[in-house]
Amino acid sequence: MIATEIIHLLESEGYEIQIRNGRLVVPQGKAINPSLVAMIKDYKVEITSILNRDEELQGIGFCIGLYGSLYLKSTSENSFIFMEFMGGYWELRRETFVKSNSTAVNLKVLSSGCYSTVFNRAKGYLDYLKNRKRETR
Repeated sequence: MIATEIIHLLESEGYEIQIRNGRLVVPQGKAINPSLVAMIKDYKVEITSILNRDEELQGIGFCIGLYGSLYLKSTSENSFIFMEFMGGYWELRRETFVKSNSTAVNLKVLSSGCYSTVFNRAKGYLDYLKNRKRETR
């Protein structure tokens, strides 16, 4: 079982896992099945990394699509940006849709590479959009 599956399993059983002061915490105070606790301990580093990444991306406005691998943000009425882990590298792309069609009419890859490079590009792109909106007001 991998870290993302453990997070999904915890949620499906009604637990919310968080990081507080560098420690994994289940705030509800319910007892967790010992075998699940063992899995959490085995994958603590990976789970912590995923939760930190989720928090960092939520901090700049992304929603979690899939823990640790897919994040999305609406940038306009018919445009979204996606940050996705794609088999060894991260990709940031913009997709534009028309209201009558669920298929993207335009797709542009904005960045690809390691997490920090793509994250910084996403942050810069969102700052650019924010500044552009200010200028048009």
